[in-house]
Amino acid sequence: NLIILNPIKGIKDPGLKIKNNTNGPGVLITDIRKNGLFKYYGIKNYKIILFINEIPCMNHKLVMEQIMTLDISNKNINCIFLND
Repeated sequence: NLIILNPIKGIKDPGLKIKNNTNGPGVLITDIRKNGLFKYYGIKNYKIILFINEIPCMNHKLVMEQIMTLDISNKNINCIFLND
């Protein structure tokens, strides 16, 4: 599933914690903070992110670095999630 997270005025924090998915590809969302961009779009805990902006999500540290280097107040984040 592709979800495009468009910038929201005043939201500069993605608001999520992730860890490596030990059961397959991608990274697992373990916590969504209430004031973050991911919460605004209704993304829930325990969803698996496979790609962000067409880059495979292989390691939680690299994915967080990628997200944090984006200026989420000005740029879209294109996320592809594993189907539920």
